[in-house]
Amino acid sequence: KIPDSIISISSGYVIVVDKQHQKIYVFHKNSSFSKVFEAACSTGKNPGSKQVAGDAKTPNGIFFVTRILTNPGPTDVYGSMAFPLDYPTISDKRAGRDGNNIWIHGTTKTLLPTQSKGCVVLHDNDLKRLAQYIYFNKTPVIISESLKWISQDKISPVKNELERILTSWHKAFVEKDIKAI
Repeated sequence: KIPDSIISISSGYVIVVDKQHQKIYVFHKNSSFSKVFEAACSTGKNPGSKQVAGDAKTPNGIFFVTRILTNPGPTDVYGSMAFPLDYPTISDKRAGRDGNNIWIHGTTKTLLPTQSKGCVVLHDNDLKRLAQYIYFNKTPVIISESLKWISQDKISPVKNELERILTSWHKAFVEKDIKAI
């Protein structure tokens, strides 16, 4: 089974964060998906999706890691590295959501559920293992309030329709057809 938030990728890795169960997963896609990584994580102190800077919430959505920060601060707080996410995205900004410095980072402290100010925090050893699956601006990071697990062979008509729409949008974008976009 895979999380239903994974719609489709042609190949590669996808990172999925389950805020309800405080878990982070990595799935790899070849002909089908396989789980290659799972670890405990900690997300924002407050429930719900990030709306404004300082609300101690972790945003929901699809994001991408933009770069790596080595030794970003005290290791008990930030671990040995951090991966900034591209939050807020254009759609977040249009929806009036803001904030900054949403990272996936490590810690050397005991990991407790919902202890961050909005980041996704892992024990530093787990973060070092996760790093091998991260490709900047390529590996999607899906953050959800909770995951619904589905069988890979049950592709719903809604997902097929979404895939059709995305393919159509991409074609219009490549062809610079503003009206079709």
